[in-house]
Amino acid sequence: MEPPFSLRNVLQAALRCKLMKDEEIRAWEDCIDVLGDSHLSELYTIFSSEHSELVDALKTLDDYLLYLHACDNRRHAWLQKIETEDRGVEISVTAILQSKRHWTGVQVDEAFKTDESVALFLAALSIRDLEQIRKIIDLHDQAGEYDDDEGMVTKARETLIGIVAFLQEDAWEREKKEADALLTVIQSAPMPTGDATGDATGDATSLIDLGLSLRKALFDLGSTHTAKAAEKVQGWTEHQPTWFTMTWEQVKAALESAVLTVSVSGTLAGLGAVAGHLLQGGLRERISALAREECL
Repeated sequence: MEPPFSLRNVLQAALRCKLMKDEEIRAWEDCIDVLGDSHLSELYTIFSSEHSELVDALKTLDDYLLYLHACDNRRHAWLQKIETEDRGVEISVTAILQSKRHWTGVQVDEAFKTDESVALFLAALSIRDLEQIRKIIDLHDQAGEYDDDEGMVTKARETLIGIVAFLQEDAWEREKKEADALLTVIQSAPMPTGDATGDATGDATSLIDLGLSLRKALFDLGSTHTAKAAEKVQGWTEHQPTWFTMTWEQVKAALESAVLTVSVSGTLAGLGAVAGHLLQGGLRERISALAREECL
């Protein structure tokens, strides 16, 4: 029989502070519910490694993108591993992978209906969203989707990757500002005691509540920052940059196609520059303190 408080509680509390989508949180929580002790320890080790590597990864956008791919590969390998070791987690692993699919066809149709809606949609994308789109652009290019009528390779990929890079730089600056604003929420939250006399269950609940507060504050900040970023994208429709080798209409069609075919990954769940800066700014200490309580 499992004790009233365990490593399972630590992981569930940590999830709430990762600022991922509700569907992703539920999928990971369901998976954690059915994991055995050894797999729980492995997942905590993975989370701890991600947290410790953040200090260097957050120095530049390029460093962060390398970190993102490394974490992606690590989580993907682990999900495959536990799926082969325990057939009872297959459904949960599948749910995690499916939870990463961001948009339905209807949502994409609405997003790409007008220039204004396209600008808002692109401006709201996170760095990890843009990395997924970058992968699809490369796949479409390799498949010849951007070739001309005579089958000759065009420079469409360069334009589309340039757009993604521009949006990533903008998202990098935006997410750093959002993280700075959210740090005030962390600083006002109670710190887990991290000793044998502490109320571990209460600390876990407090950390979960902190995660909910962060998500709400991030949503409010995102609404304001997205509108500002959308103005930059909107400018492309009025004054097309010289580095565009495609018309704006072609750009929209190519990006819409890429968004519709974004591969299901799920292994990026919970990562993001905002969450990274927050972990570096105090969340990691709270989660580590909670883990110490579980071990005492």
